Amino acid sequence: MPKQKIQLSESMEDYMEVILDLEETHKVARTKDIAEKMGVQRGSVTGALKNLEEKGLINYKPYSFITLTKKGEKIAREVKRCHTVLTDFLFRVLQLDAQTANDAACRMEHTMDKKSIDRLVQFIEFMGDIARLDFGDSLWQHRPAMQIVFEKLPLTLELAFLGIGLAFVMAIPLGIIAALRPGGVSDRSTVFVSLIGLSVPQFWLGLLLIVLFAVQLRWLPTSGIATPAHIILPAITMALPALARMVMIVRSSMIDELNQQYVKTGFAKGMPYYRVVGIHALRNAGLPVVTLGGWELIRAVAGYSVVVETVFAWPGLGLTAIQAIEREDLILLQAIVFTVAVTVVLINILMDIAYTLIDPRLKLA
Repeated sequence: MPKQKIQLSESMEDYMEVILDLEETHKVARTKDIAEKMGVQRGSVTGALKNLEEKGLINYKPYSFITLTKKGEKIAREVKRCHTVLTDFLFRVLQLDAQTANDAACRMEHTMDKKSIDRLVQFIEFMGDIARLDFGDSLWQHRPAMQIVFEKLPLTLELAFLGIGLAFVMAIPLGIIAALRPGGVSDRSTVFVSLIGLSVPQFWLGLLLIVLFAVQLRWLPTSGIATPAHIILPAITMALPALARMVMIVRSSMIDELNQQYVKTGFAKGMPYYRVVGIHALRNAGLPVVTLGGWELIRAVAGYSVVVETVFAWPGLGLTAIQAIEREDLILLQAIVFTVAVTVVLINILMDIAYTLIDPRLKLA
């Protein structure tokens, strides 16, 4: 026959917890002390203690000390854990009042098995560590994982912002030139080169640049971060695929805007060509360009950095993530993924702010 689980009311659980606290602090538990801590009459305490003794949870004799049995101590410690970890979570995170949080924690303790409670407690502790940015020590480098991440993050951001910034600066004039004469030589050439840029794998492009500019011509270094020249080849490798996509978006957006009525009106009124095209049309075509630019920046931080940093031995988050995977360092990998996710959210917020600067009609919610 399987052992039946002892069912206790919430008040009985409170008595068990008080007795355990008294034993841990004063080494003994007396009826008078229990009554004072519970805030009830001694007569009520006596009835509750007799009930607990009948269940085999305490050793009790009138006018003597009260002690927990082994079974009673086990149950009392489970109740105390319920009242500390779960109650604190419900009180602080869900903003419940103390009594409601305590009652809810006890109900959860009754309705969930021990394995589920242990998993919930483990999850709560893990979320608390994340809130403190404490992922533990790296299994590989034997120092705090977030310390390693904060050392590598600036290098990845530097490479990503430089590469995508270079693509953004080059895409705008090339896209405008292609859009001014759709179907012309400049337009066809831009589309053709962009398609080649979209088709070239990034790792192969990086190796090609190393062979050409570092090995054959000896103009630039192959890898590392010793000098400012070391970032040129990685930045170009990061920029070219993004440049191909951004040129196509700038071209199509500008073609649409140049066919709008306000552009024709501006030319008819004698406004300078650069003002109509470079200010009015370009500004209205800017939203999809900013959207793609932000998307490319996110891809650079969260994806392309792994390829480019590995090819050029650039010691950023991407290369560190690959090394953590090779060494099965899950703690460091968790810290990297968390940091990249937060960075992606921040980039999206910056994109929303940029929308309002480009188009004043848009308001931040």
